[in-house]
Amino acid sequence: MADQLKARIALLQIGEAQGKLKPEHKRELDAYRAKGLAQAGSDSERRQAQKALLAEQQEADAASANVATLNEFEGINNRLRPRGGLLDHAAHVVQGWMGNTDLARLRAITSKMALQQHKPGSGPQSDRDLQVQQGIVGSEDKPYEANKKFVEEQRRLNQSVIDKHQFRDSYVKAHGSLVGSDAAYANKLRSAPPSTRKSPAAHGWTVEEVK
Repeated sequence: MADQLKARIALLQIGEAQGKLKPEHKRELDAYRAKGLAQAGSDSERRQAQKALLAEQQEADAASANVATLNEFEGINNRLRPRGGLLDHAAHVVQGWMGNTDLARLRAITSKMALQQHKPGSGPQSDRDLQVQQGIVGSEDKPYEANKKFVEEQRRLNQSVIDKHQFRDSYVKAHGSLVGSDAAYANKLRSAPPSTRKSPAAHGWTVEEVK
């Protein structure tokens, strides 16, 4: 029961930080504060949280840049509509000779995304490694639908990095630390129950219920 209460208070505080609390939920949070149940983290916890968020910011910024690159790749894929196969590859070679700017940009993006597949600290990257990595990402030699699926999956993965960082930032502003943030985020990802629910389910409340 104590854990459910903590989760409820944390979600109320997040809703407050995001400016999404309903009046009745604001009164509920104020009541918890009056009882000393909703307190900010210690100075040490706040410093640790800020340090963690600062380290995560670079990853979130990289994810944002990746989403922008994927959006550009998607636009070119929509214009070129590659079919895959040898004939399409031969046509692309000719178009490349003729200075097709979309094709040149698509190749540059493919190379960039392939390089990003190389994990830091995993040693030097060989030509064979790069060839394998280029086979993983979208490219001019893959059919349109395959490229589309690649973009959708990569966009989802990168957006999840951005969303989690934003959530944790709001959590710290509301809660004073990152203690309990992982559980609160997992709770947020669950589907919201019917709005008629008057009490938490077995797993607790969701963020949507405190908006």
